Amino acid sequence: MNKETQFKTSTGFTWFLIASLLVSLYFPSSIGGSIIEQLSLLGNSLALFLLLLGVFFCKVPLGSERVVLGLIFIIAISLLSFLSPFSEVTLGAVVPYVTLFIIVSVSYKNVYLSRRQLLFLFLFAIFQLIVAFMIVFSVSWVKAVFESFYQMVPDLYYYMIGWENKPVITYATHSVAGFVFFVFSLVFLVLYYEVKGSFSRFAFLLISILYSSLLVFIFSNTGLFLFVGMLFFYFYFSMKKSGVVFRFFLSFFVVSCFIYVFINYSDIISLAYEKILEVLTSEHNGILARLSMNSRLAGSYTYVFDNPLQGVGFTYNANIAFGDNFISEYVLRGGFASYFIYLVLVLFFCFSNVSSKMMASMLFAFILISDFGYPLLVAYRFVFFFPIMIIIMNYIYREFHDKEHLRTHTR
Repeated sequence: MNKETQFKTSTGFTWFLIASLLVSLYFPSSIGGSIIEQLSLLGNSLALFLLLLGVFFCKVPLGSERVVLGLIFIIAISLLSFLSPFSEVTLGAVVPYVTLFIIVSVSYKNVYLSRRQLLFLFLFAIFQLIVAFMIVFSVSWVKAVFESFYQMVPDLYYYMIGWENKPVITYATHSVAGFVFFVFSLVFLVLYYEVKGSFSRFAFLLISILYSSLLVFIFSNTGLFLFVGMLFFYFYFSMKKSGVVFRFFLSFFVVSCFIYVFINYSDIISLAYEKILEVLTSEHNGILARLSMNSRLAGSYTYVFDNPLQGVGFTYNANIAFGDNFISEYVLRGGFASYFIYLVLVLFFCFSNVSSKMMASMLFAFILISDFGYPLLVAYRFVFFFPIMIIIMNYIYREFHDKEHLRTHTR
């Protein structure tokens, strides 16, 4: 297979990945505000089917070591289901783990992006940004669409979108939305830094700033943490690029967010302190909600500490809850031994697929950090982002840092 044919085949697979992502994001999970669990499973399954079609028709290879580790991980959790003290089985929990297994098993290192695909992803980012700000500014018909078709947790959208105008869009929770906004913000900031001598680079900077502002508007522990992280990246890149326009946009962004959030209050400092304290100490949302023994995860932690090696598999009980962090998801289902296998699997996934070791390390760190807020590899609305993230990382590396690629291609 010559390079041109390989490029066309790999970009063909990229279209399958994009289609999978769109299905996972926009397939409805409710009708008329009534949650139908089968819809989420159907959407997840359809997105996974599209990915598998791409693997089959484009002959995309799998990583043998990841396939073996993934099978051990899945089989271990399945066997623990038979040893669990709980008799109720959640078959719907199997689908996200099968999705995790397939996504981490596929090799993405030689998958490319065409210019049309780059343009499509750019327009998608703008579309998502517009919709999110329409929620922030309380556009009623947009809010009604999400409240009707994208409920995933009972009454959660009525609170976050209906009452608080939080731009969680289709992601259902603060945490998942926050990580998505962070990824987009950082990617566009890197593009601004890497692209030379083009007016479009300033559009990249503006989009990055707008996505960062969404981290403020979701008002959550995750959003606050990731916003501070983005401020660090803005500071880092501002030191490397001393352009006046960059610093102007950065100053405008910080001041605008501050004014928008606090303009209606007289005691600005006091209110800021109260809101930060609320995010950090609330047992319903934030750090304590995930770590406190008085939170809804108390039963999960008690079980894990009493049974560190014996997870519950795909069974459940009214006294335990899943999903808010790696302990209440991976460790609860598979025990610490299975969690160790998961860590090795994720490590192989990152370093086998990302061309740059530094970027691979960043992706691995991102997954580990996200596991404290929400396990994204089993989050239906996020997991299909990972292949796209890897392809974009490799695109940036090839286009701006790979010396061999730069010698044989013109930008």
